[in-house]
Amino acid sequence: LLFSVANLAHNDWFQLSPSGKQVARGILHDVPAQVLADELMCTPSHIYNLRSSIRKKWGIESNQALRQAIAERMPKER
Repeated sequence: LLFSVANLAHNDWFQLSPSGKQVARGILHDVPAQVLADELMCTPSHIYNLRSSIRKKWGIESNQALRQAIAERMPKER
């Protein structure tokens, strides 16, 4: 069975929890951590933990661009 890179990236997106997806969308749109925290009714430190969780699940090092990784993995709206 062959999998395309797009399918693998698409599968990465579905590894995220609903709050992880919301944080990822926020990162993609440059939403500050405090605003995301207010939307999710949590603390900014929880937002940073979710960011770290995304990096860990996707194998993204701290020196790699998270925003670019999200853009590559987020399903395209049709």
